[in-house]
Amino acid sequence: MTDHRKIVLLVEDEPLIAMDGCDMMQDLGFEVLEARTEMEALAVLGVESQVTLLFTDIDLADGSSGMDVAHEFARLRPGVPIIITSGRFRPSALPAGARFLPKPYSATDLAAMQAR
Repeated sequence: MTDHRKIVLLVEDEPLIAMDGCDMMQDLGFEVLEARTEMEALAVLGVESQVTLLFTDIDLADGSSGMDVAHEFARLRPGVPIIITSGRFRPSALPAGARFLPKPYSATDLAAMQAR
């Protein structure tokens, strides 16, 4: 039997933005796993092999980088979708298959981005 669960790893250090993102992803039918730092995100990826989407902010409060998370995720799980977001930075180079969604984003923006 094939598992058709949709599981997103949401990497966001701002609590209100994380809550909004979590609500939006749940409305889209995703189970949401949360991480606030690069270290937390990589720990989740080490034990959860069923993540079907990575959604990460670039600039994390502890000085770590969502871009590093995205590159490691792309290496570990080639072909699995990645959405990278930021209100301050627009990356010049994204991991293979990754897309950029600028902040602030709406539920409609997020739905369209994850559906691609």
